[in-house]
Amino acid sequence: MAAGASSAKAVVADVSSESGWDAIRSAIGDDTVDLLVLNAGLSMGSPFASLSERKEAMGIMKHLMDVNYMGSVGVLDACLGAMRQAEGGVRLLVVSSVVGLVAPPTRTGYAASKFALKGFFNALRVELGMSEQVPPTITLAYPGAVKTNINRARLRGGVDGGSGAVDLELDKSMSADRCASIMVRAHAAGCRDVYYSIDGTRVGAVKTRLLRHLAFFFPAGADKVLAKSIGAMSKSRRQVKGLLKGVAKLVIASSRFQPTPS
Repeated sequence: MAAGASSAKAVVADVSSESGWDAIRSAIGDDTVDLLVLNAGLSMGSPFASLSERKEAMGIMKHLMDVNYMGSVGVLDACLGAMRQAEGGVRLLVVSSVVGLVAPPTRTGYAASKFALKGFFNALRVELGMSEQVPPTITLAYPGAVKTNINRARLRGGVDGGSGAVDLELDKSMSADRCASIMVRAHAAGCRDVYYSIDGTRVGAVKTRLLRHLAFFFPAGADKVLAKSIGAMSKSRRQVKGLLKGVAKLVIASSRFQPTPS
């Protein structure tokens, strides 16, 4: 409403289920939909091998695809008829992730679901461009590190969070409000893609753009950059480093200040 919409309707629904899609379709009724924002999503944070050892891998992979990919396509399917009737044509803002451009470690299933979004909506843009009188406006946004609960709520497996789970340091991350403002303005301007910093820093913004080309021409080099970026953002790695430094200082101190025997 604050962005200028004349009306809004709230629908509580599970975007990964057919009953949820039916609820959305029923709520729309004969109305038109001027803009659809697809933002529902889950993440993950454990190596695939660790999840596989615990026999949890496929359940997590399926859940990620059901919500992140099928959830977006299912909601679109429920809304598309009403969107095609809108005066401005089909307008879609799809919230993907920088992980939908390059695939870092511990995000296998998440990356797969976001790469799937890119393929689907790029193909849909061409299809609708051929069939609709008004060309569609489909914008894919690729946020990097953003201060939201998605990192805290990510799927890791296991009662204790899963073996090999990686926590990310998000202190330098972009706020959710700023992230949303950027993608809304980009969609209003008709942009196809919106790229963000991979880690919330200015250097990370350059990395995102370079990694897209590096992954195509020098994939092995891109793998090393991704591993280093995730490692630098890992809380667990920083905590271990800090602990080791502290232990080293104690050892040095004890060796230097040995009490003199009486």
